[in-house]
Amino acid sequence: MIRNLYLHGKQGPMSFDLTVWRASKQVTAAEAKRLNAEWCGRPLSELKPSAEMTGFVRDVAVDFHAGDGAENDEPWAVEPDIGDGYVLIAIPSSAILRRGAEEYIQVGLGPQAGVRSGHYAIEYRAGSPEQHFRTLVSNVEEVVGTFAQYLDRDEAFSARHSWRRVHF
Repeated sequence: MIRNLYLHGKQGPMSFDLTVWRASKQVTAAEAKRLNAEWCGRPLSELKPSAEMTGFVRDVAVDFHAGDGAENDEPWAVEPDIGDGYVLIAIPSSAILRRGAEEYIQVGLGPQAGVRSGHYAIEYRAGSPEQHFRTLVSNVEEVVGTFAQYLDRDEAFSARHSWRRVHF
């Protein structure tokens, strides 16, 4: 499984820039930021897609497509840049990871998510509207950590924050 994620959110109508790569060891946030800047600075002509990253992008498109019947229901804002051992993905200002129709985690940024600019609203649903919870965080590292735990099916994600039930 690809274990390293770097997520960078920008203010305004935007997308998250997500860099995913395989590494033999965990890296610091500073190292992830440096790698992301290096890869983002490369001309597209230098990108040589690896089979592993191409497969990863295909799997994400299948697993996390919008599924709303729109002409382009892929989960990213623009076509991913696939390199040898990494992929750069821009996803819309909100993101969702689904386990099933009523099991998912999602995040939104700023006023579009009903929170102050620069803050994130994370919600997860565990099977029904009665099991839908929300928390607010102020930094992207918390978003990434929570999503990574959820993706790994590590239930510690739910103890990571103070969650409030959402009433519909």
